[in-house]
Amino acid sequence: MELFVWDGDFGLVSLHCDCIRVIAYAILTNAPVKVVFCRNPCYDYPILRTNSEKLVNYGEIVRYLQNELYILDAELDEKQESESYVFLNMLTLHLKPVLEYLHWLNDTNYETFMRMWYAKVIPIPLLNCVYPARRRRSAQEFFESLYPHLDRGAIEVDLLKKAQDCFFSLSTRLEKKPYFHGSSPTTIDTAIFAYLALIAEVPLPSNPFANMIKVTPTLCQFIRRFKSDVFPGVEYDSKYLNRVSCSIKENEDEDLSTSLTAKIVIVGVTLCGMFVYAVCKNLVDLGRLNSFVLIGEK
Repeated sequence: MELFVWDGDFGLVSLHCDCIRVIAYAILTNAPVKVVFCRNPCYDYPILRTNSEKLVNYGEIVRYLQNELYILDAELDEKQESESYVFLNMLTLHLKPVLEYLHWLNDTNYETFMRMWYAKVIPIPLLNCVYPARRRRSAQEFFESLYPHLDRGAIEVDLLKKAQDCFFSLSTRLEKKPYFHGSSPTTIDTAIFAYLALIAEVPLPSNPFANMIKVTPTLCQFIRRFKSDVFPGVEYDSKYLNRVSCSIKENEDEDLSTSLTAKIVIVGVTLCGMFVYAVCKNLVDLGRLNSFVLIGEK
């Protein structure tokens, strides 16, 4: 089996929440999965390819592994399963919007970090600019439906309150335990780690949410413990972005004409649309353009 996921950086195995979760699930269940790190934005990761099937999201992949008897929560009772379900809903409702806001809606983070990171990561010219713009539009639509009458400032205030409540609940639950249900990680721990690590570990220039985690020792210890137990071999240095490049981005932007940028984007979107169509129809071989790193069969 091959598991295709977004590449990672900054000490994280991936910069995609569901990719982190499913990699951790495969490792913890000793599933015979070869993890392939990708940089091709034409696909929605994670993807699991077996001899006979192609599974295209976290839920489908985990259900398949469970049917193959790679079960992480086999020893949990009904009460523990219910608790996991409640906390997973809390993470989805409170922290998923935080990630979308930090990575794609926050102007400073998008312009000086996320857009630059994807420009370095994606090896396809033009597409490495179009993909982050598309993700940003998706985030804008998401928040327009979630907060139809609030401005950016009010949205951040509400997200900070919800995140604080969520961090407090997690810290209270984890205070006397290494993991959510005891001494060993379960499925809910993979989700907790993915959300907390993506908020706290990615060096975004504007991130008050990370500070809330960093002043909570229980959550910091949980992140370090999970990394050590599940991802001990992941390097902590930045692979794609020099931190200095983020700090000088604003000065570089002043040298560019806004009108020229707009023209480039218009031309780029047109050309990229044709190119993406060819790629997705397998008319173009991107084998040499994908970056694959193998962490072996788990």
